[in-house]
Amino acid sequence: MKNILLSALVILLTACGTSRTDPEKVAEKYLNAYYRYEYLEASEYLMPGTRQQLEMAAEGMKMQGITPRDLRRENAPAAIHVYDDGLITGENAYVSYSLSNPDGEAADGREILVLHLLDGKWWVVY
Repeated sequence: MKNILLSALVILLTACGTSRTDPEKVAEKYLNAYYRYEYLEASEYLMPGTRQQLEMAAEGMKMQGITPRDLRRENAPAAIHVYDDGLITGENAYVSYSLSNPDGEAADGREILVLHLLDGKWWVVY
């Protein structure tokens, strides 16, 4: 029983720890939150000191009585695909992604999201 609990704890800590050390996973979490109009959640993945714009957007939506669900009905892409062919050069990572519309058609090809490694964690450069 003790070994099972210890194994579960190791798995849990490993799973939680790797989420910020893989630039593709950070990019995917950020993009999913951003395109769901969950700006406060998305801002958690931005470089420290660059979160104000998304936080202000979230506050503006709240003041106007607009919810992320309201915006998703009209504007959210059907799918976000993050590719695992990103480039890491030193402390920067370049992760490519694409969006598809509700018809499943790719919208405008691939985009690039830039991330920066700071204190062992990847952060989106906004």
